[in-house]
Amino acid sequence: MPYHFKLATPFASEFSHKRDLTRHAEKFFETHQEFGIRDASKELSLFKSHSDPHFPERRTLHFRQQVRGTPVFGAALKVHMDEQAQITMVDGNFVPDLAKKMKNVLSMEPIDVEVAKTVAIEFAKAEIATGVDESWQVISANLSIYREGLFNGRPGDNHFTWLCIVVNSERPNVKEQIFVEAISGKVIKNIPLIHNVQGINRQAWNGVYNQGSPFWNEGDSFPTSSSEANFGLIAAKNIYDMFINAFNYRSYDNQNARMIYVFDLVDVTNTICPNAFWDGRKINACNGLAREDIIGHEWGHAYDEHTANLVYQDQSGALNEALADIVGETLQQLFGNSSPVRPDRSCFNGNRWIIGDEAPAFPGGLRDMYNPNCLGQPSHTQDAQFAYCGDQDNGGVHTNSGVANQFYSLLVDGGSLNSQTVQGIGFFKGFHIVMRAMMVHMTPSSDFPAFGTAVLNSCNELQGVNLRSPVDGTLSGQTISAADCQSVVAASLATRLAETICHAFPPTYCALDANDTVFCDKISNSLRYKLDRFEYFKRG
Repeated sequence: MPYHFKLATPFASEFSHKRDLTRHAEKFFETHQEFGIRDASKELSLFKSHSDPHFPERRTLHFRQQVRGTPVFGAALKVHMDEQAQITMVDGNFVPDLAKKMKNVLSMEPIDVEVAKTVAIEFAKAEIATGVDESWQVISANLSIYREGLFNGRPGDNHFTWLCIVVNSERPNVKEQIFVEAISGKVIKNIPLIHNVQGINRQAWNGVYNQGSPFWNEGDSFPTSSSEANFGLIAAKNIYDMFINAFNYRSYDNQNARMIYVFDLVDVTNTICPNAFWDGRKINACNGLAREDIIGHEWGHAYDEHTANLVYQDQSGALNEALADIVGETLQQLFGNSSPVRPDRSCFNGNRWIIGDEAPAFPGGLRDMYNPNCLGQPSHTQDAQFAYCGDQDNGGVHTNSGVANQFYSLLVDGGSLNSQTVQGIGFFKGFHIVMRAMMVHMTPSSDFPAFGTAVLNSCNELQGVNLRSPVDGTLSGQTISAADCQSVVAASLATRLAETICHAFPPTYCALDANDTVFCDKISNSLRYKLDRFEYFKRG
């Protein structure tokens, strides 16, 4: 069940004073049983803790749900603490009573891991990349609980599985999570992982990664002899600068990871190009795709993976795609070929907000963020003509992303939709608000209502803060006002973020009143399928 849990009175305990933050969070869940967490020390596992990107003295703890030590795929909670280590807010998703519901199946002996690996590879041969029988490898296999419906807000069955991650050396754009039931040995789900030092550390490879020597290393002379390499390396630097300037966030993992880029990707099987994708370690781009918004989009996936880590399925996957588009378009407008504001939302009246418009492989572009309908996407969650509710493209991630794209473009430039008029607040403010939502509040299973809550919370938290410029890192003099947050509300209403797409089960949002009494509000209760080739690679 998705939660946004905001406390009117920050929660303190004896552990907050001792700065034992994990035990402090566990004490909170022991005190507040509304999440259905009976024993936080057993049902939650801390996997990351970081400071707030805008308020360094505040901290956020990331917990994953587990049952008898087995993780629940995509179920995670973020616990936010103020400067005194008092808990102020909890975001995320927790599936209650799993230990009881899965008591019998978890007591059974799972099939051998090698059997599960074989099943996963055979599935990959038949369903992921048909005709490729060699070069398959399972790079990890771990027991996991998969909850159906978790990523589109619907109730569903629970499965005890082996989660196998499968790759193929001949298909660099294949990296698949395959869930094999640990008792029956049947595949119940597959979800792709490919979406589609001090100072920056970049590296470029020509055609193929890790064969021979790199084409270019940080510190080598620049520009190079290849325009495709130059475009991609400049885009990587601009992405790096944009996040470190605005949030003091260093590279995509905040650990200053090397930013690796493969240009003119060699497509030996003729199944990949034209395409570009992030594979969990590097950006890969076919010839002609080294463009600011496309490369920025792929790096956007990398930053998401190390912050919200949105699962690439259904609404969560659509938000994953939209956040990548938001990063790519913001990069292009702030660092690349900026375009003037479009006079209205009519189709084909300017290049601003068009994803992929400068790539020769995609004449006319792939997605229109200012009017998603123009290129076959929904502009709001109830857009029945364009909303996609089927299983292809992981639940329409490249189509339903239009909803959040529309939200961001309205927030930045303003406009009217669904009887709502939004006053634009510009890229600096819009980027800070949405990226804060991704980095601080969103979790792997966040859906559209959770996104709407996350951006409004981010705006409220940033009121009065002198924002740092994403372009040069100086204090920009731009501060977020109550009027700006009203624009967030108007853009949310225009895109109907509080209404779940495809009639998904509505989440519960809980808060505490001044007397620490819990109250919950039910949020009231979708795409013509379009196979674009940008990130959606050919299979077979």
